[in-house]
Amino acid sequence: MVPVVTEHQVHTLECPCRGKLNSVKLPDDVPRGSFGPQVVATVMLLTSLGRLCHRRMAELLSRLYGLDISVGQISRLQRIGQASLQSAHE
Repeated sequence: MVPVVTEHQVHTLECPCRGKLNSVKLPDDVPRGSFGPQVVATVMLLTSLGRLCHRRMAELLSRLYGLDISVGQISRLQRIGQASLQSAHE
C-alpha cells in the first residue's frame, strides 16, 4: 500500500500599510496534524493487539507504508485515538 499524501498550505502575509499579519484558515474538513484518521486507527490497533513498543511501531509503519514517523508522534497519535474513543468507552 502507498499512503495518499495531501499537502495543504496556508500563507501568512504582512499588510504593507498596517503591518498586520493576515492568513486564511484551513477548511473544517481538513484533518489537523500530520496524519489522518487511518494512521491513528493503525497505531491504535498496533497498540492494543500488537502491543508493540513505540520504536517498533515507527519502524513497522516506515517499512509497510513509507511513513517517516517519530516515537513522539506515535505517543501523540495514541492520545488522539484514546480521546476519540473515550465517549464510546464510557
